[in-house]
Amino acid sequence: PKAYGGLGLNLFQYLKLVEDVATQNMDLGITALAHLSIGTKGILLFGTEEQKQKYLVPAASGQMIFSYALTEPRIGSDAKNIETTAVLDASGEFYLLNGQKTYITNGNYAGGLTVFAQLDPQNPGTLGAFIVETAWDGVKVGREMPKMGLKASSTAPIKFTNVRVPKGNLLGQPGDGFKIAMTVLNFGRLALGAASAGFMKL
Repeated sequence: PKAYGGLGLNLFQYLKLVEDVATQNMDLGITALAHLSIGTKGILLFGTEEQKQKYLVPAASGQMIFSYALTEPRIGSDAKNIETTAVLDASGEFYLLNGQKTYITNGNYAGGLTVFAQLDPQNPGTLGAFIVETAWDGVKVGREMPKMGLKASSTAPIKFTNVRVPKGNLLGQPGDGFKIAMTVLNFGRLALGAASAGFMKL
């Protein structure tokens, strides 16, 4: 939206832009759609006004690139059964985030991540969605993962070790994470379809 420094495009206009970019370079198409369709989409749809002002404004300018961190080494994209956890610390002001993600598009470009974690490991699927900055202590982005193509697009593993995530960086309510993950993925699939249509024109 223009309120956060964007162009205010509607969904059709945005998907057409993704298609046109992918017609020229699929790497750029993938980088853009990972940033906009899944990286920041949770903030746009479920974030508070404070979260939107803090993160969407630099995302719109390109100052902060975003990634979407759901997939894990052992679990894949089975969202309800991910192993990454986020537990409130004794102060009740921070979540301690621990776990690993893999195949994260824009991983080594990202300044911000939308990360999904179990809030109650005894009740799988009770997820939280968090805005996490890669500069925070305990966030380690791994080496680029080898690919046959799309080599200008960053794909990397990310590890979280006792990362202190402010309570105010939770998207929605505790337990909303699964709904947020599935909603955001729908937008990602639309954009990937648009990019694929553009790529086929090469």
